[in-house]
Amino acid sequence: MTIIVIDTCILEDTKDYFFQKPKLKLIRDINFNTRTLYIPEIVVDEVCSHLRDTCKNLNETIDSCNQKLKDKIKNFSNYEIKINNLSIGIDTNFIAYECSNFKVKYMEKLKSNNINIQPIPKTLNIQDVFNRIYERKFPFKKGTDKGIKDYAIWNTLIDILKNAQYSNNLIFITNNIKDFMDMNNLPNDYKDDLERESINPTNIRILTLQDYLNEKTQIPPDALFKTIENNFIPQLLKQKYSNYGYPLNFEEFVLEDIKSGLIIEQTPIFGYNYDYDIIEAYIIETDSIKCLDIDDNDLYIELNVIGKFNVYVDDFCVGYIEAKILISSCYDIENNYVTGIEATEIEILQETIDNDAVYEAECEAHANYVSMNERS
Repeated sequence: MTIIVIDTCILEDTKDYFFQKPKLKLIRDINFNTRTLYIPEIVVDEVCSHLRDTCKNLNETIDSCNQKLKDKIKNFSNYEIKINNLSIGIDTNFIAYECSNFKVKYMEKLKSNNINIQPIPKTLNIQDVFNRIYERKFPFKKGTDKGIKDYAIWNTLIDILKNAQYSNNLIFITNNIKDFMDMNNLPNDYKDDLERESINPTNIRILTLQDYLNEKTQIPPDALFKTIENNFIPQLLKQKYSNYGYPLNFEEFVLEDIKSGLIIEQTPIFGYNYDYDIIEAYIIETDSIKCLDIDDNDLYIELNVIGKFNVYVDDFCVGYIEAKILISSCYDIENNYVTGIEATEIEILQETIDNDAVYEAECEAHANYVSMNERS
C-alpha cells in the first residue's frame, strides 16, 4: 500500500474541497478501504484562510454595491419618490458564522470519507525553522522566510511515514512541483532529512495530480472500449449537467468549467474582462481514451475534446480561441449515466485576437459607461 497526501493547490485548482468531482473522487475511492489518504492539517488551515478571504471580499463587494445603489436612488428624490431599506439582501452575519465554524465541519466531513488529517509534528519548533532559514537549506535557499508552509508540509510527510504501520511508501500530490523539488529531483537537504529519520529517499515521490492519474489509468480493452464508444460518449454529449446549480448541455458545461483557464496574453487597457461563448465542442482521439475501473459498475474515464470559442470585450467580438481540453468523468455503466464531470488541462491550440478590435471595443464600452453615468 502507498500513502497518498494532498497539497492545498490540488483542492484550490480543482475547486473540489470535498472530493466529489471525478479526479479527487477517484483518489478517495481507491484509498477508501485502506485509509491511506491524508491531508496535512496545515492544508485544512489554508483552505479555511482562503474561505475567510472570500467572505471578506464578499462583504466589501456588498458594501460597495450598496453605496452605489444609494447614490443611484438619490435621483428618485427629485421626483418625490421615496425608497426605503435599499440594500442587497444577503445575510452576511450568517455567512460569517458559517465560515468561522467551517474548519470543524470540514474536518468531520473529510474523516467521514476515511481521509486522515495529519497535524504539524510537535517536534517542529520555531528555532528549527530559523536555523533552516539562516543555513539557507531547502526550501529557504534565498535566506528568506518564504517557504515556511512548504517546510511544515515536508515535516508532516516525514511524520506520516515515521508513524505508518502498514506502508513505507508515500506519494505527495501537488501542482507546485518546484516548491518541493530541485531540478525535478528531491533536494539533497530533503534527502538528508529523510536519512536522519532512517527513511529511504526513494520511498517518497512527488507528482502532479495529472501525473498520478496517468499512472493509474490505462487504455481500455476492446470490449470496454466499445461500451465507452457506443454508450458512454453519446450519453456524455446529450446529458444535462447541474454542477453550477442549473442545467447545462455538454458544450455549455465545458465553457463554464474552463472560463478561468482561458488565458489571453493581450490584456484589455481599461481593465475590462474577456468573455466567451462556445461555438462547438467535439471529442477527438477516441483511441487515446483512458479509464480505471473503480468497481463493478463505476468507471473513471478521461478523453480529449476540442473547444472553439468566440472572445468578447463587453458585447464586441474581438477574436477566436481553439483549445484542447481534458474531460474527466465518472460513469455508471449499469444505468448508462454520467455521475460526475470536470474539464481540466487546457491547451490553447490557436488564438486569434485582434488587438485593434480589443482597443476599439474598450473605447466604445468605456464611452457607453461614461454616457450612462452622465445621464444618471
